[in-house]
Amino acid sequence: MEPFISTAFDMVQLDDLMAGSRGYGDTNEYPNQNDTPGTATDIGALNDGDFYLQNSLTVDDNSDEDWFKMTVPAGSEMSVVLIPYGGTYLSGPQNANGSCSPGSSVNYTEQTDLSFDIVDSDMSTVIASGNTQPIGVIEQLNNISLPSGAGDYYVRVYGPGVNLSQLYQVRIDIDVVVSNNPPVAVCQDVSSCDGNVVAGDVDNGSSDPDLDPLNFTLEPAGPYAPGQTVVNLIVDDGALADTCQATITVNQAPIAVCQNFAVMGDSLGCVVAVPADSIDAGSSDPDLDALTLTLEPAGPYAEGVTNVDLIVTDPCGAADTCQATITVTCPDGPMLAVDPGSVLFAGVVLGDTACAKVTVYNTGDLDMTISSINGCGTAPFYLDQTGLSTTVTPGDSTCFTVCVAPTGAGPDSCQVQVLTDGGNETIDVSLASVTSVPGDAISTSVVLSPVFPNPFASRAQIRFTLPVEGRVDLDVFDMNGRRIRSLYSGTKASGDHTMTWDGRNSAGREVAGGIYFLRLNHKSGQQVVRAVKVE
Repeated sequence: MEPFISTAFDMVQLDDLMAGSRGYGDTNEYPNQNDTPGTATDIGALNDGDFYLQNSLTVDDNSDEDWFKMTVPAGSEMSVVLIPYGGTYLSGPQNANGSCSPGSSVNYTEQTDLSFDIVDSDMSTVIASGNTQPIGVIEQLNNISLPSGAGDYYVRVYGPGVNLSQLYQVRIDIDVVVSNNPPVAVCQDVSSCDGNVVAGDVDNGSSDPDLDPLNFTLEPAGPYAPGQTVVNLIVDDGALADTCQATITVNQAPIAVCQNFAVMGDSLGCVVAVPADSIDAGSSDPDLDALTLTLEPAGPYAEGVTNVDLIVTDPCGAADTCQATITVTCPDGPMLAVDPGSVLFAGVVLGDTACAKVTVYNTGDLDMTISSINGCGTAPFYLDQTGLSTTVTPGDSTCFTVCVAPTGAGPDSCQVQVLTDGGNETIDVSLASVTSVPGDAISTSVVLSPVFPNPFASRAQIRFTLPVEGRVDLDVFDMNGRRIRSLYSGTKASGDHTMTWDGRNSAGREVAGGIYFLRLNHKSGQQVVRAVKVE
């Protein structure tokens, strides 16, 4: 046959394809084959965002498999795309003139139905398979989690076991997915002075296992009212959240409660320092905080009445104020009173001795010093000061005796002077007559009996006996020696008398509980008794 040129076979023909692939496989088959995990094509390390793309691969005949090996980090997801390709070609005999005889079309995209497996690090466990599409259609799996952490994984490409060759392209993508663990919220209770509490104050070490930055939110949000509010602290990492509860305690102002205060000055001067707790009458704090008490003005305080403010302050600086009075009474000093104020010996038997006791009282509010008691030192009179105390405390008394021992006819008289730093008193002593018959002597001194009852609450009975008719002054004095009531002033007949004190002063107001003195003055003498009033 003569040589000739035919252009009917331009471009790649079936024979070329068969020569390039059929029976020889692709370049990954050599030098070690890649039909097993142990001889797999080693792609190397694929990290987050990396991919492997390879064209012109084949699975040839019924026993060929292609294995690919790659090393990935923990948390990886794998996506695989398997694309069969080849094109459609006319298959028929070649004529002598170079033409083709009619034949059939062959689609080399549909030679075999390819599948693939994603295989675990143990080279045998199939994690996922791509085998759902019909022949000639792309097989694809996306975002398959690789469960064994960092290490080697495999992709196996295989056919159905027919003696045909199929061209394909494969792409393997790796995406590293970092697993997110929820944060752990940890709360603490918070105390606040002003109610301006933020989430960071309530947080007590909340954390995130993945070390993600955290956001903190309080519900309800502040500022918060005085008292207690239960809040939720919400801790989130942008995706997951955790919640804990806490109590926010906002300071509540204290409550000031006052009482008036009265105090007696001392002998060194009538200026008194008064502590704030003397004015406090039960101030309290709703939060049970310790309180600071201050007075304005701060003192010391002079005689009289001073208006003061008691300021009660808690540790947050919240305060309350109440008002009170401080009454300072200056001492009047010692005050002398004697009983009786005069002594009358009505009749004394010649050669006998008659005596009368004189009591010295201190009705003041400071110690009284007796500097001297003199007089009546000439016969027939004399003084007996045995047992006399020269210092008399407030409300107390001491006594001495004045005596007469007539040696001749009467009458006679003398005076006793009692000298103290609480005043001076002169006591007139008279001898009316001297008799020769025993028993004629009659007591002529005034007698003031103790009050009844004593102590008393509302009324006290006062009994006294007068030896002769005369003017009577019955007065009530307080501990400071001030006369607060005149019970009687006028003439009374001799004999026994009874009067009543209703516990009120000259203004008609009931007096406070305490010690009071009742003094009876009569020309025959003076006497004082003590009365105790109770509330």
